[in-house]
Amino acid sequence: MQSPALSFSSHHFPTKTRLGAHNCAMGGPKEAPPALGKAHPTLGINADRSCSDKLALLLWILIWLGFGYFCITIFKAGDPDRLLLGTDYLGNICGRGSPNVTVAGNWSQMRLLWYPITFDLAKKKLLVKEALKLGICVPTCPAPVPSSSFLPRLTMIDTYGTVSGNASVPAQWPVLFRSRPSFGRCLPNFFSFDCQNSSDCLQTLLNSNDTFANAEELTETLNQGIDEFRTGWPSLVAGVTIAIVFSFIWLLVLRRLVKPVVVLTGILVFVGLGFLGYVFWAWRASKLAEDPPQLETAKYLFIAAIVTWVLDFIFLCVVIFIHRDVLIACDVIEEATKVPVSIPSMVLIPVVSFVAIIPFVVLALGVALYIQSCGDVLSITLPRPIFSLNGTTTNLTAANGAATAMALANTTVEVKQYEFKNWRIYGHLGNIFMFLWAFGLINAIAFMTISLCAVFWYFSAPGDNKDPPTGAVIRAAGVTLRYHLGTLAFGSFIVALIQTIRIACVVIEQKLREAGLDGDQVKFLMKILHCILACLERIVKFINKNAYIVCSMNGKSFIPAAREALELLVSNALSVGAVTVIGEIVMTFGKVLITVVSGISVYYINKAMGYDQGLTGGMILVVIVLFLAFLVACLFTSVFSVCIDTILLCYCKDKTEVEPAYAPDDLKSYIGNAQKRALEKNASEAAKHEKALKQLAHPMTTLQKHVAGEPDAATKIGGLEML
Repeated sequence: MQSPALSFSSHHFPTKTRLGAHNCAMGGPKEAPPALGKAHPTLGINADRSCSDKLALLLWILIWLGFGYFCITIFKAGDPDRLLLGTDYLGNICGRGSPNVTVAGNWSQMRLLWYPITFDLAKKKLLVKEALKLGICVPTCPAPVPSSSFLPRLTMIDTYGTVSGNASVPAQWPVLFRSRPSFGRCLPNFFSFDCQNSSDCLQTLLNSNDTFANAEELTETLNQGIDEFRTGWPSLVAGVTIAIVFSFIWLLVLRRLVKPVVVLTGILVFVGLGFLGYVFWAWRASKLAEDPPQLETAKYLFIAAIVTWVLDFIFLCVVIFIHRDVLIACDVIEEATKVPVSIPSMVLIPVVSFVAIIPFVVLALGVALYIQSCGDVLSITLPRPIFSLNGTTTNLTAANGAATAMALANTTVEVKQYEFKNWRIYGHLGNIFMFLWAFGLINAIAFMTISLCAVFWYFSAPGDNKDPPTGAVIRAAGVTLRYHLGTLAFGSFIVALIQTIRIACVVIEQKLREAGLDGDQVKFLMKILHCILACLERIVKFINKNAYIVCSMNGKSFIPAAREALELLVSNALSVGAVTVIGEIVMTFGKVLITVVSGISVYYINKAMGYDQGLTGGMILVVIVLFLAFLVACLFTSVFSVCIDTILLCYCKDKTEVEPAYAPDDLKSYIGNAQKRALEKNASEAAKHEKALKQLAHPMTTLQKHVAGEPDAATKIGGLEML
């Protein structure tokens, strides 16, 4: 018999390193990277990897080539200046090219688009929608001439055209409101019209001006914020620095806070439910004590109290039943805090992924502009807008004092508009799908890179002596891009497809509403469809996440990795549920704590540095820091969340090993106890079977003794023994 001290296994002395399998991007033979002596021989850094999901990667490349051809086509057909600079009622782009009509002045200076907005007091509404098709290009935003009468002296704007049917009469629009340039348009200020105590006029303007008034107030507040930002930017830098430093401190102390936070939360929930039931019971007693007694209300309060106490009892039973899984979840989260502390550069991965998404955002916006601007010029005839006080046309006084007859408002005007292509909606959906796919793929790359770092850490050495490889982030990113880009493209494709279908359902619902086909049955069916798609998206994201983690461990393709991940999760369902709930509690607590500490710190910094002397007392700086600190907290918790999920699956995978030596010591004790209980259970079952066999054998032996001299009986007994 071989001595245990002299027995060697490949588990501790791997004879073959696994990371350098077939190169997905470049091909070629397997490589042999430096072996990590204590690392797992087949998982993590030494996993046998090859290019996974090659067909998905090929599909990704072909679809992007097709999308590139589509982009080239629309870049030739579209013109974003039609949307950015604006087009007048004759189809000319303001300030660009040569107009299709003779104008007075330099066309290149007419870069602003002004709309002839009027209003009808009889209907109490502004005629904005009608005016949006009648814009003209102007060098500066026009304004009415001040007047002491009810109706102001109007500035008449020449539309560089003529009244239809009378080539000698120039077509002009009256200017009723002051306006200011913004994004190439003259945005009106409706309060600039002097109603002179006319309640109908004033009410019309007030009804139409709520949004504009709120915009003015918001603009003023933003201007104050910009001034405070210019003087108090050092406090912003200090606030963000505090958020980053405190996030690392929070990760360091979290391993000692997880169990106290969980215990405190459980006590609060138990006591809170019990107290809520007492409140319902006391409320019931007060209703019964009234004269006359409120019996109906008391009955419902009695039911509420009983239901609350029953839920409290169920909560207590569940906690007692899964207390072991809760402890495992706490230990998993505590171990997960060690990963970003050991590999601090992991927190930069979400930042890099955010920067990588920016070019795709720019591409998607540019493609959307070109798609929206694709169209042909179409001539239509529209009535000129009418200015009415009491449902009748009113004469206005022109700036030169002469009466301007509004009879021109009853005439028509020829308008040239772009007839946009019907395929635009499909083009937009395709553009949205490609952006969502790119967005999901970049996030998946970041997720797998973080997951690989956690896998490298977990399987780097047995027990608590973890030693992740040098340059773990760079190595993880290289493995992700070199071997598993196809797997990530496959998973992100499914999610992007479901998300695009959800957006298409919203468009279909809007079209049905516009067509008047939005009855109760249609609304009900659409809500069910939205609910099903939302649930499906969450399920697919959950499967993707765990499939990526298994792929990080052993290099499997998407479907085998998803199957193995589901098997591990199902066999450890209670632990997974406990980790999910407790992880959400811990991460929410961390986000709130980091944000609040940073905000309070900046508040006192502002008071000490004198940055609280502005109109808002420095509160805008505090609000900005709260927002930035929350983003920093989300960045850290996103990395931490991936580490929790990865460590959990690594632990579940380690439990399936013959010798689960890579679990940290705290988690290894649970594995040992589970194996001990399994062995005791097997031994108990074996003892029961042996006892049953002995009981069955005893009467057979007695019967043989009684019939020893009877051959026929002996033959029968032999037959029974054979059975």
